[in-house]
Amino acid sequence: MKFNLKKELPLILITMIPAIFLWYVWKDLPMEVPLHWNIQGEVDRYGSKNELIWLTTLLPFFMYLLFLFVPLIDPKKKIAMMGGKFYTIRLFLTLFLSVLFTFIIYSVKEQTLTNPNYLFMIIGIFYVVLGNYFKTIKPNYFIGIRTPWALENETIWKNTHRLAGKLWVLGGLLIIISCFVFNQETALTIFLIITAIITLIPVSHSYFQFKKLAAVVILLMVSTSFFAQENFKRPQTPQAPFEYNVEEVSFQNTQDSITLAGTFTYPMTGRNFPVAILISGSGPQNRNSEIFGHKSFWVLADYLTNQGIAVLRYDDRGVGESTGNFSKATSVDFAEDVVAAIAYLKSRKEINLNKIGLIGHSEGGTIAPMVAAENKNVAFVVSMAGVMLPGSELLLLQKELQLRSMGSSEDYISKEIEFDKGIMKLISTSASDSLKRNLEKYTSEYFEKNPKFVSDHGMTETYYKTLIVESYSSPWLSNFIKYDPKNNLERLECPLFALNGERDLQVPAKENLEVLEHISNIDSSKKFTLKSYPDLNHLFQECKTGTLMEYGQIEQTLSPQVLQDIAEWINNL
Repeated sequence: MKFNLKKELPLILITMIPAIFLWYVWKDLPMEVPLHWNIQGEVDRYGSKNELIWLTTLLPFFMYLLFLFVPLIDPKKKIAMMGGKFYTIRLFLTLFLSVLFTFIIYSVKEQTLTNPNYLFMIIGIFYVVLGNYFKTIKPNYFIGIRTPWALENETIWKNTHRLAGKLWVLGGLLIIISCFVFNQETALTIFLIITAIITLIPVSHSYFQFKKLAAVVILLMVSTSFFAQENFKRPQTPQAPFEYNVEEVSFQNTQDSITLAGTFTYPMTGRNFPVAILISGSGPQNRNSEIFGHKSFWVLADYLTNQGIAVLRYDDRGVGESTGNFSKATSVDFAEDVVAAIAYLKSRKEINLNKIGLIGHSEGGTIAPMVAAENKNVAFVVSMAGVMLPGSELLLLQKELQLRSMGSSEDYISKEIEFDKGIMKLISTSASDSLKRNLEKYTSEYFEKNPKFVSDHGMTETYYKTLIVESYSSPWLSNFIKYDPKNNLERLECPLFALNGERDLQVPAKENLEVLEHISNIDSSKKFTLKSYPDLNHLFQECKTGTLMEYGQIEQTLSPQVLQDIAEWINNL
């Protein structure tokens, strides 16, 4: 950090105002001066005037130096990103402290607090000014509403500071008005009440926002396309012109009478190429498997095609240009779409019919072995963070890891898991036509026995119950919970390459790869290749925490090492 004297000089001069004023009145001050006043404005403590040197001169200089060096010691490095806005906040903070301490020195000199309403007015003005800048403050440990819940999640931080900004501006204006309208005792009461309100409401808001996020995190994880957005810097997204053929294609799933639309890419020269069908993860996905502006399937298809491997990727049924109803489909239905894709590729003269393979991500990594176990036309399977555990076990483990990463207490996590275990058991034993009714009964009884459970989530009982019942009674989720991939993995005869990131909080690497290791140990004929990547998340990005909210903050779409490993593995078959 370079020290800019031209910019810092105004702040230094403002910081010196209380010291200059104290020096000016020093000789007129008695040795003992009033240092504290009670609520009525009466002096209740005297002390040496030397104490004023620390209180009104050294303290402002200490605050100036602290905020000067805060950007250097900020571990998040977000304050430095605020640029001129942080400087403006420092300017107003310095001005506020100088006016406040100058007012205190004047009151000491006059041996009376004069009119305390002036003090409240100064603070009210400060509230208004700072409130206008709250929304510009980025997550950090030094300024703003620094609750653990806001610091954990950038969205919660932003929402909390937008609310706080409005409250501080309104509260500051009300304090200023009250100073003109009411006497000092009434103005003091109003000041204390408003200060408490504008402080406690944002803190409570951040807490309840965090709890609400924790309650719905499982829904976000099973519908990752919720995060598909534009306007992000994504350097790996392929750019034209392409050095391979690109065709917009469509094919039929005749069993369900739907049309699937996609993109087929293959090298410009030669023929008899190996080909991979890309199978997306949970939630309605387009052909690029887009999330937070990351187009991972496009990046993967581009890399593989440049390495001599043809690729077919397509919009999920009911998404983009594909027909059909996504909301009523299950993993079994999506597997039929893959079978239709295989049938289409058999009509392409460019490919090697003996080297048609499947690459699936997340749920797609579960669907791929499901199809390959039944279809001898599948030559290989690549499972990227594919689910190998029973769905019920995965969701419990997934939720535990997510809540722990968000800083939830062990007691809170154990209650969540207890509640979810009851749901998993209910789904496993209920017929489809009675599932919704059984879920309603279970949640009602559980909430009645545990009333604090609902309030901890920051939602009404009716809303939370509806959220649980509608989500878990959906055909896809109830089928996912009941499904155990182990049976199809044991029947799989083609080579399988399973990749997992060790920072994956959605499909944990260790537990899922252990399933494949166990199968391989029992059956030595299995051609399983397993690889675990230490610093990669569920999307196979190089990351720090692995949390969902980090996905969009990372510019990288897919680790180059993962791209290279997949291409080499396929080409070496």
